[in-house]
Amino acid sequence: MSRPLVLGLVAEGTSDLYFLKPLVMRQVRALLEKSAGADVDLAGEPLLCPTATMVSDPAKLHREISELAHRCHVLFIHSDANEQHKAENLTWIVEPLPAAPVIVVPKKETEAWILADPAAFAGLPGADTSGLPASAKAVEKVSKPKHV
Repeated sequence: MSRPLVLGLVAEGTSDLYFLKPLVMRQVRALLEKSAGADVDLAGEPLLCPTATMVSDPAKLHREISELAHRCHVLFIHSDANEQHKAENLTWIVEPLPAAPVIVVPKKETEAWILADPAAFAGLPGADTSGLPASAKAVEKVSKPKHV
């Protein structure tokens, strides 16, 4: 019988969750598949703070992340590059943190990562893909990824 692995996720904003939830799940599944003989299965979708994100009131965020950390094994904490220190500081809220923290910080903004998959945009009715970068490497050079 396998053991369930419970993941937690705290994102900078609610819109980041739409991208980060499937990304985290896909990456963790890939890691588990590479671990031949691992007796671990994912226990559904990542758990989230009920109402808080990285841009929430700090007291509310600290309370919710503390509760979340006691309900999962691995806690993914996302922040954009300009506020990486906020994500790093959250790993010290509960000492010792009951869940293993994983800091998820892009070079710029999460929206830049989304631009790295032009095929996903091409499948959307009415999507204009002309402004998308030509390669994944070029994505981080986009100055305003949210605008694109």
